[in-house]
Parts: sequence; C-alpha cells; structure tokens
Amino acid sequence: MTTILVCVTPRIDEPWVPESGAQLAAEMGGQVVLLSVEEVESQRFEPLPRSETRASAAEAAERAAQRLRDAGAEPAQVLVRSGRPVETVLEVADEVDADMILVGSSPRRPIAQKLLGSVALELVQRSSRNVMVISEPAS
Repeated sequence: MTTILVCVTPRIDEPWVPESGAQLAAEMGGQVVLLSVEEVESQRFEPLPRSETRASAAEAAERAAQRLRDAGAEPAQVLVRSGRPVETVLEVADEVDADMILVGSSPRRPIAQKLLGSVALELVQRSSRNVMVISEPAS
C-alpha cells in the first residue's frame, strides 16, 4: 500500500494540502499519515510558552485530519512531533516508510525564504523519497 506523508504547518491554514493528500490517496489506493511539527528552533524567539506551541501543532494536525475525513479519507496516523522541520519530516518518512512526502509551498515572502530557507525546497533537495510541493490554488 502506498503511504503518503502529508506535512501540516502549525499556525498556517493550508486546506489544499490535506485535501490534495486525500485525493492522491484515493487515486493511488494508498493511505495518508499526517504530520505536524512544532518547530523547536523558533522557541527561543517565541513569546508563547512551549505548551502553547505544542497545542498549536496538535490543533493544526486535527484540522487537517478533519479535512481528510471530510474528503472521504481516514488518516492512518496523526503525528505531532517537536524538532527541526526538515529533519523531523525525514525521520518520520523513514519511520512510516513513506512513498511520498506532500508539503505546502513556503508561506514566507521571497526575501524571508532567502534568509531563513524553505522547508519545501530543502525537502526536495535532501529527501531520497518523492516530494510533492503543493501551492495555494489560484483564486
């Protein structure tokens, strides 16, 4: 069975990402594993307590799980992890033996991407697995 690891960004609502995961799973006869990563690196500069950022990551995962259910796909697993996003996604992809990693395009502006980097771009560069980057649909 094909396993698609769908990455959810806490505090940024990208409904098209889990919806695309549900559609791919249906077309490929696969399953979806949802992952939300609480970015520990930003915690030093975060005004919120760690429990709040963890709760935000869990809420993002649950919203994405509900979107999957609404689209007719039950997630095989819903995971919330702490760590550096790219490394954590790659570790979880190995754990669940994902055939594909699905991630939203960076919500950062181009200048911020140059300074801070893009999780999606780094995943494409570093992963030995297929990575699909989903951008926001045109309105």
